[in-house]
Amino acid sequence: MTKQREVVYEPHPVTIERKRELLASGYKILDARFDPARQEETAEDGESSKDGGSKPADGDHLSTARARYLEVFGKRPFNGWDLETLNAKIAEANQEETATNGLTRRQISADLEAMQVEFDANDGLEDLAALRDLAREERNK
Repeated sequence: MTKQREVVYEPHPVTIERKRELLASGYKILDARFDPARQEETAEDGESSKDGGSKPADGDHLSTARARYLEVFGKRPFNGWDLETLNAKIAEANQEETATNGLTRRQISADLEAMQVEFDANDGLEDLAALRDLAREERNK
């Protein structure tokens, strides 16, 4: 029969010194994410958010960002990329879009900022181009 060792849940990676200390004390080391007490806490948090918690804004989820990346690039993103990396790559691609008037998103945004027009940078490129044209017409009156 094997001897059961007491389990200690430590956040990984565990330093070599800490690992030696725990093993010398006779403990079995497991990652803290597998701690049953922690899983119960997150399950309770998840239930409360289902009942009436606020939903995260668009783009706050990795799956949403991956879907947007697929839309923009026509291919799936690298699975190792985090939310920040995906959003940065999508933003970079959006900067290089060209509207029907021949201007890029970056040029249109710069023009709107120079005219001190409030706009949402996530709006469609053609909408921003139309807003720019309207602002120019108003300015030239």
